[in-house]
Amino acid sequence: MNINKTEVPEPAKYKPKVKVDPNHGLWDFFHSKDKLLLKPEETSEHGRAWTVEELRHKSWEDLHKLWWVCVKEQNRIATSREERGRLNLPEGDEEETARLSEVSCL
Repeated sequence: MNINKTEVPEPAKYKPKVKVDPNHGLWDFFHSKDKLLLKPEETSEHGRAWTVEELRHKSWEDLHKLWWVCVKEQNRIATSREERGRLNLPEGDEEETARLSEVSCL
């Protein structure tokens, strides 16, 4: 899809009007407490995948931590997809799919 970057709408700056705990664990489902969705270019910015050789040198504890980091990122991507669907924003789906393939634990 060829879209000019000026045509892509900015995500709404939504803040709930209810009193919430700023350290609540459910905030981990979002990339930031300040904005609920990332722009497509922000979604596509990430590092490289781990190589098999690098993973073989990791301890069990490090692999366990890395597993949960990947699970947490998959939850963030799923939350972002739901928000994009709720707000009818089709932009960013390709970037999220590429990002999901990088952090997939399967």
